[in-house]
Amino acid sequence: IGTSVTIPDGAVSATFAVTPTDDTEVENVESVVVTLLGGSFYEVGTPSVATVTINDNDKYQVSVKSLVPLSQEQDPGTHSSRFVVSRLGEPVRDLEVHLAWSGTAANGIDYLSIPSEVTIPPGSSSVEVPLVPIDDDLRESNETVILFLNNDTKYEIGSPSLASALI
Repeated sequence: IGTSVTIPDGAVSATFAVTPTDDTEVENVESVVVTLLGGSFYEVGTPSVATVTINDNDKYQVSVKSLVPLSQEQDPGTHSSRFVVSRLGEPVRDLEVHLAWSGTAANGIDYLSIPSEVTIPPGSSSVEVPLVPIDDDLRESNETVILFLNNDTKYEIGSPSLASALI
């Protein structure tokens, strides 16, 4: 944007374009503020300020991995698995990521219930999802827990898109 605009003879106004530059960075909403300043040949009327809002069109890329792939029912507080859901891009806003669970272990029965979404807060590039087994005193073989990332319009699914752990 230049620093001046010319109103043609006989016209009462002039227009100019604010054209955002598309990039690949995830950014907050941005604003362009134009303020009319007084001059020797005209007076500034009201309003003298206009604001244009630029919404970002880029998406985060999310992935998941297992930090501790083995949990034990005995003493689950110290022997719990953890998944990490991560995003690529500037962490300028929160991001809700939708999850799905599968495997031979049952959510809320073999391990403490895990939600179907987690939120990565602003300023953070990841969030941990604990997998805390429930000690049910049953003799069982190892059971699997598989975390999948579900699609959403706010992000793209990267790699890896699933992670697994054993109980």
